[in-house]
Amino acid sequence: MSPCTLPKVPKLLVQAARKW
Repeated sequence: MSPCTLPKVPKLLVQAARKW
C-alpha cells in the first residue's frame, strides 16, 4: 500500500499494523 492511496493515515494505525 502506498502513501498516495491513503492521504492522511493516523500514526496509530501505522504502528498497530507494524506491531501485527
